[in-house]
Amino acid sequence: MRASAGWPSLSPRPSARRFSICCCGARSKAVSPKLARVQEQAVRVAKVRATPRVAPPANLAVALGQAAERHGLRDQLKRVDAEGPGAVRVQIEGAPFTALMAWLIELQEQTGLRAESATLERHANPGTVNARLLLRAQGT
Repeated sequence: MRASAGWPSLSPRPSARRFSICCCGARSKAVSPKLARVQEQAVRVAKVRATPRVAPPANLAVALGQAAERHGLRDQLKRVDAEGPGAVRVQIEGAPFTALMAWLIELQEQTGLRAESATLERHANPGTVNARLLLRAQGT
């Protein structure tokens, strides 16, 4: 179909292709920092997966409480329930996010407990979260 006076052609124009290239270039600049973060996370995941497995402690609740104490989370640790052998459900309220992440890393490295499922919700205080976690020992 040919363009008539004042109406654009329906066929693609070189300028439109240049626009899409330009748009993609801008898009790649915006995506680049996100890609870097994803790559950093992939390195962290690989390190965690490569860590040797450790035997879980005999009493998971005591081990969780001690680790929570070391990270200043003792008062935020509201509930710990056994969920079968080698697993516990944990409820935490109003915990600083960074302390919670450090606590989970320590549990992974020291006791072999990993978060099998996690629900985090923003708490009223900035930088704090409520969390419901299912922690399971590796290999169980």
